[in-house]
Amino acid sequence: MEREENARFRTQFKQGNQSLDQNICRVGNTQNSLYIKVLTLINIAHLPFIYNIIEFRRNNQMEELFELKDLLLAGHIDDALLLVEELTEMSKDDKLNKIYSFGIIVLLHLIKQQAEKRTTRSWETSIANAVRQIQRTNKRRKAGGHYLKPAELRETLEDAYASALRQAAIEAFEGRYEAEELAEMVNKTNIIDQAMDLIYN
Repeated sequence: MEREENARFRTQFKQGNQSLDQNICRVGNTQNSLYIKVLTLINIAHLPFIYNIIEFRRNNQMEELFELKDLLLAGHIDDALLLVEELTEMSKDDKLNKIYSFGIIVLLHLIKQQAEKRTTRSWETSIANAVRQIQRTNKRRKAGGHYLKPAELRETLEDAYASALRQAAIEAFEGRYEAEELAEMVNKTNIIDQAMDLIYN
């Protein structure tokens, strides 16, 4: 019985919100009414977060999902909600790391553009691709909105700036300048403002 229940639970997560609603109706004759309440609660409150967790934590998510299910079935709602918060934070951390990495690419080429007072098609393409990836990563596909608010995204770019500057010092001017020297040639605030404009426009 437990194996069948777990198999149904796994299938319902793969099928999405509408299918999950239908599956809840199909198990209407089950004796475990709490199980229906669990599925309903997950469908309404938790499924958008869990889908994003699955995208980045494909190897570990089932253990966490079954732990969540067990907590809810046992009536430990407060503990279940704490676990959901932890899962959400882990998903957000994965997003943050990707945005940070793509942010370095955007800032790297913006620094080179401002320092050398020129651009190339290759730089423009790299910027456009990295911006598109940041936009895609930061977008909540199921729940709508964004993972990082503008202030949080700007903070991430601020953190990424030093790494971008070091890499730019290697690439700009054929590596003639150290990062500290290159920093004197550009305006950090202006570059981050430019990156924010590209991401949100």
